Amino acid sequence: ATPLTLDTKFTGQLSNTSDQDYFSIEVDGASTISVAFDSPINSSSNYFNVYIEDSSGNILSQIETGSDHTFSAAVASAGTYYIRVNDDRYFESGSYGITASVTHFLFFALN
Repeated sequence: ATPLTLDTKFTGQLSNTSDQDYFSIEVDGASTISVAFDSPINSSSNYFNVYIEDSSGNILSQIETGSDHTFSAAVASAGTYYIRVNDDRYFESGSYGITASVTHFLFFALN
């Protein structure tokens, strides 16, 4: 998996219909992972599957899209999480962009 720098767009490309791109991000505690997918096309048809997964491969959130889309998943603990991109019903070889961000949950003790 390609490590992602948070809040920085990474450009990827699917080379064929069986290609899968994996990206990793490190999370240091309970937080929300947001993924902004920048599609090379603007279509109402599904060209891309984008997933947020934990280190065991469990899918926490996913989208099917042919256009720009942002989605997120809440995670309860620190660790490495993965973003996976693969081909959906239609294939598009253009370069896509992926930007991951993490928002921490803040707990305040009220006296």
